[in-house]
Amino acid sequence: MENLVETTGLCRSFTGRGTLLRGAETTRAVDNVSLTIPKGQTLGLVGESGCGKSTLGRMVVGLLPPDSGDVLVMGKPLWNAAAHDNYRAFRQEMTRHIQMVFQDPYSSLTPRMTVLESVQEPLTCAPAPLPKAQRREGALAMLERVGIEPEQAKRFPHQFSGGQRQRIAIARALVSRPAFVVCDEPTSSLDASVQAQILNLLLDLQDELGLTYLFISHDLAVVRHMSDQVAVMQRGKVVEQAPANTLFTAPQTEYTRLLLHSIMELGK
Repeated sequence: MENLVETTGLCRSFTGRGTLLRGAETTRAVDNVSLTIPKGQTLGLVGESGCGKSTLGRMVVGLLPPDSGDVLVMGKPLWNAAAHDNYRAFRQEMTRHIQMVFQDPYSSLTPRMTVLESVQEPLTCAPAPLPKAQRREGALAMLERVGIEPEQAKRFPHQFSGGQRQRIAIARALVSRPAFVVCDEPTSSLDASVQAQILNLLLDLQDELGLTYLFISHDLAVVRHMSDQVAVMQRGKVVEQAPANTLFTAPQTEYTRLLLHSIMELGK
């Protein structure tokens, strides 16, 4: 099966501010991570808070440069400028093919813009912007597809519920018809019933649009529902990757077994 996205030896460290008693400390947030994501599938990325999941996601989507390693999108290196004749044009084109859905939809939507204006924005910034009428039509169609009616499109983000704002954020991410979407804890701030609606919406959109997902979560139950493959991170490293059914029925590492045990304990 063709891989849409690959990471090769990704590393990223952060150095904190020192104090009078202690010098600055460097933390390896992502440590030599190599993953493959087949076209049209979902790779779930799990691990406890602080293990490096979101840092990895931001490198994969192009928001955070790695210290070393690279990301291949459709076989093309995302961070190696020397591999492209016109790197700026390449990165601009990649913004159409790669998008991200964040944990907090309110922070990803501009409060002073109507939701229609926010959803249209990626089409305005495209390398070859569509005419205004077509941008509006495309944005309204995507909003309606995620469950926001046309008469609601002139409202502002604060006039919607958390679940509705996440639907709007999804519409904004998908309006340019990307091939690959990073979903970083997209339902963790929602209550259980709304969470299920958003997860099912993401699955339906994946089938309709042929999307490939990197789905980041600390919730193994959610990841099992969403994923074809699952990778487990611990302290910046991927300690296990396997098909979802295999990982949940026959985990190979002690860390994964402990994560599964904690889910079962919570369910009692």
